Amino acid sequence: MTDARTEFNISVRQSVRNTVRETTSPLEAVSRTVDIAEWLLDELSKHDIQGLDRIACRAGCAWCCYQQVGITAAQALHIAQALRSGDADVTLDETLARIAALDDRIRGLSARDRLKTGLPCAFLKNDRCMIYAVRPFACRGANSVDAEFCRRTVEDTDPVEAEWQRTGGQEWIHAAPFEAMQAVQEGLRDGLTDAGLPDERLELTAAVRIALETPDAEQRWRDGEDIFAPARLP
Repeated sequence: MTDARTEFNISVRQSVRNTVRETTSPLEAVSRTVDIAEWLLDELSKHDIQGLDRIACRAGCAWCCYQQVGITAAQALHIAQALRSGDADVTLDETLARIAALDDRIRGLSARDRLKTGLPCAFLKNDRCMIYAVRPFACRGANSVDAEFCRRTVEDTDPVEAEWQRTGGQEWIHAAPFEAMQAVQEGLRDGLTDAGLPDERLELTAAVRIALETPDAEQRWRDGEDIFAPARLP
């Protein structure tokens, strides 16, 4: 990472942290952080950043949606809120059924073993993200410059992994949006930690399932109950 890019991402992280400190609830914190992320990605697209024109992500290309995704408890609660309010492109009953079916298959798997199942994200339907407006920051930052490599990673995991180890890998995700979304995520975590809330990394499917199925999930989590323990990633 260049010095200029490092300084930029440090400033993004601090800006998000300051914004989160001004909010009155974790859900408001995530909502405002999402707004920052959207603005930031739009601003990046307006600048002459080397290689940004190589990004291969297009509507209907969903090979990245087979990966393990990490989120925070606040993000899981925010996604659950959107699903309950009808802001997502799917009914709540259908969502719960899809989440439960996938969670029962992948809970506790490593990132590699989860990928090798060949199972798509529970929120992917007809190669379209049903929670696009509230998708995790990891998903926002995963901008591939090689869609064929993404496909091979899912369909030919072992050969691609062996090739990666032999050649030292390749840059298949553009660094600028990836690092910017990492900074946004870390800023959110910093701000929530400042507020005395747990800093934990959870698996997307299990965490949203818990947020949807647990009565009074937000309040119980804020009161210190470890309701998201089953979704915690190592």
